[in-house]
Amino acid sequence: MERALGARTLGELAGLTADLGPAADAVLVLEQGGGKYVKEGPWRVPARIKLRAQHCRFTLDFTHAVITASVLRIDAEMVHSKLFIVSSPDIVIDADGLNRTYSKVKLHSKDAAAYPLLRIELIGTLVHAKVIEKRPRR
Repeated sequence: MERALGARTLGELAGLTADLGPAADAVLVLEQGGGKYVKEGPWRVPARIKLRAQHCRFTLDFTHAVITASVLRIDAEMVHSKLFIVSSPDIVIDADGLNRTYSKVKLHSKDAAAYPLLRIELIGTLVHAKVIEKRPRR
């Protein structure tokens, strides 16, 4: 740590930080009209996701995701769409910030962890849409 603070050039600092992974993007923007979108595997979870969907199906799988922050805010504007969130019991989803019109939210809140690894905050508007939390297949 002292060597990093004492570095005088970017070259000196680059040598000390070469083994660090790339930083996660601050915002992931997902916009789609129709079709299917799946985010799975070892993907980096940003601090915020902007989701704009019409007539589509989104799946965000956090099973093998690289979690970079303790809170993820998903700003959703969904019309006639579905969002599936694949999570584990140590992930808590808060959907209190959603405005719903003829829409459904199905979460596993009874399994919520006392000290979650990740807290997902859903905000935005759902019109004839669904948000469903699923557990990973074994």
